[in-house]
Amino acid sequence: MARERHRERGAAEQILRDKPATVRTEDVIVQTAQVLEMGYRAEIKKSGFPKIQGVTSTFSGKRQLSPDRVELTETFRFPDGTTHTEKVQVRHTKDGWRVISAP
Repeated sequence: MARERHRERGAAEQILRDKPATVRTEDVIVQTAQVLEMGYRAEIKKSGFPKIQGVTSTFSGKRQLSPDRVELTETFRFPDGTTHTEKVQVRHTKDGWRVISAP
């Protein structure tokens, strides 16, 4: 549970990064992280954990959005041969590259 909270706090900080300092208060960061965590938990409760055995993932495209932000195209191949493609935005932070948005 602590791991999810740490991940959701990082996601909240990234979401709020471009907002004015008056909006990026500790309370707003904590509240945003809580909303993200609740959404994550509700989705897992509704759908269960995804079945990923035999699934492979590759990055098939890259589009530079800004010096520190990139949109990646990620393609998933399932054991039955079908594929699924998603766009994922990542940002370079002091701690390395982090996902800032995903479908």
